[in-house]
Amino acid sequence: MAIASVEAALHLLRFLEDQLGQVISAFELMSKAALEFGEAVGKNRQPLEQQSDWYLLIEAETSAKAFDLEDALMAALFEANENGLVQDAAIAQSVGQRQGFWMLREAFAAGFVDDKSAIKCDTAVPVAALPEYLRATADALTRYLPNVRPVPFGHLGDGNIHFNIARPKDMDAETFMQYRLQLSKIVDQEALKLNGTISAEHGIGSLKKHRFENGTDPIELSLLKRIRRAFDPDGHINPNVSIN
Repeated sequence: MAIASVEAALHLLRFLEDQLGQVISAFELMSKAALEFGEAVGKNRQPLEQQSDWYLLIEAETSAKAFDLEDALMAALFEANENGLVQDAAIAQSVGQRQGFWMLREAFAAGFVDDKSAIKCDTAVPVAALPEYLRATADALTRYLPNVRPVPFGHLGDGNIHFNIARPKDMDAETFMQYRLQLSKIVDQEALKLNGTISAEHGIGSLKKHRFENGTDPIELSLLKRIRRAFDPDGHINPNVSIN
């Protein structure tokens, strides 16, 4: 579905939870840039005529036989549209259409893996801070490198945003590599300003080790190191990956 803003997406999430309970199993936020990236990579076309800066992919499921999920969802979406929370929507009418929706979502994620110059981030902030985080980070990135392409998408319900970054269309990959460190740092800093984290679901690993140590409260870092030493005093487990 097409939505007017991230704020509208948050209102829609709460509205659907109030109307439908716990049947919402996926609530994926996608920027226009992410959708276009997926269309270019996967050669999939988005199913909506309405153009918007933000889109959602929502899935609902229930095991309750007495609950007519389709009718309940349609009624909720109709009311959401009347309230201005939804601009346009398409509902899968078959397994194939459902798979097509998800293929578009997965296409841009896979595209960033294939594009070796792209920057892949895995940040999270408190859910209520998402609109501010997305605006502030995009502004900071474009101030630092004009024409850079912020491509955020993620799991709205838990505040996890993959704030990925693609190089300017007129810049070659080798030149863009010179900006990678500072661009990644900007994404991290904006998340930390809002009491967020630089790693939501993909862990720290070796690439984020120093970024994690630099951005973590010294007392918290000391406690984490003590816990690690308690379980692995000789440092045999992932010696070059986790904090020591």
